[in-house]
Amino acid sequence: MDDLPPFPRRALGNSFRQLREARAWSISHAAAALGISRAKLRAIEAGGTRLAIMDIVGLCRIYGASTAQERELIALAESKEKHSWMEQYAGGIPRYAQKYIEMERRAARIFIYESEFTTGLFQTEGYIRANHERDWLHDSASSAKILNARLARQHHLAMQPSRPAIHLIENEAALRRAVGGQEVTGEQIRTLRDAAGRENVTIGVLPFSVGSHPAMAGSFILIDFDAEEPPVVYIETRAGCRYDSEPKTVEMYRKDFNEIERLSVPIEEFVDDCMAEAQPQQ
Repeated sequence: MDDLPPFPRRALGNSFRQLREARAWSISHAAAALGISRAKLRAIEAGGTRLAIMDIVGLCRIYGASTAQERELIALAESKEKHSWMEQYAGGIPRYAQKYIEMERRAARIFIYESEFTTGLFQTEGYIRANHERDWLHDSASSAKILNARLARQHHLAMQPSRPAIHLIENEAALRRAVGGQEVTGEQIRTLRDAAGRENVTIGVLPFSVGSHPAMAGSFILIDFDAEEPPVVYIETRAGCRYDSEPKTVEMYRKDFNEIERLSVPIEEFVDDCMAEAQPQQ
């Protein structure tokens, strides 16, 4: 297993984390049952440790995995041809964002504020294409890779067994901006409204009418994990990104999000207001 690529190792570690959580075991309890240190178990779950087949079988037996689950995990460990979707679309995912996507998969709750863009989790194909038509950083080939990677990310996050709760606040400016024209913008807003109907998704719009607000400095994402992993603030810029798990920073952004969430309106209400505005005056 020495040549197992890093993303399958992380998928393997994530599977063992889910098996542990299914038994409601803490890191300490599971490590004691497995006869290993807590640090080693954390490394296994983070995909940072290579496992022999015997190790995988032992973990499965102690966690009470089914025969089918055990076979699936062994197959993943033995595979040298199968690559995760992130490897398939690596050309469309910046290096700095790959860590974020891995965290996204492990998240329990994701809090997103977007000031200019529709969040990548719910962008339509037309919206993605329209944004890249005006972006001099990307040629047609790289734009196609980004498009495919973003759509794959949406699919895999939506299909994974333990989907995180997603709390999204979009600035009204992000939805009013006619990216790709009115048809593309309209489709994007309808997609957001439909996404808000999912049981794990809530979407609000921060209206212009609220005036000043705490998040005027820009977009951010706050990720909560289980009790064993500290929350992280993720801020992306055109040149890269920043990860911050400092408790004071996390608390500041949590307060900011709570306040803009209080000031926001449900996207359904925003869409209804837009439709009313579009009606001809009698």
